[in-house]
Amino acid sequence: MEWLKGHEPLLSNIGLSDMFPLSINYALAVGKDKPEDIIDAFLGIYPQYKETIMTAARQLERKGKQEGKQERNIEVARNMHVNLHFDLATIQKVTELTKEELQGILKEIGDTSKSK
Repeated sequence: MEWLKGHEPLLSNIGLSDMFPLSINYALAVGKDKPEDIIDAFLGIYPQYKETIMTAARQLERKGKQEGKQERNIEVARNMHVNLHFDLATIQKVTELTKEELQGILKEIGDTSKSK
């Protein structure tokens, strides 16, 4: 973000119409600052792209929620299998994970015998 702020005059003169969504998504993905601060920095430099910036922010938020749900489902699947000894069909129904995803999880924890 410091780089963005330090190069604001240069960046504001670059036409990024096609590359802009990619640029904001990249900055949000690799930035060490809070997403809100990165978005604010882009809004300061590129007010004309406010709608695009906010769309990218919403997409990133949805992606984060989906990844969070996936991680939670994986943890629930592990717990159901290892601690509660549920069968794979039940785990699949509860977590909405695919058979392949469940087999991968079981392989990670070192127990593939119940996936056959």
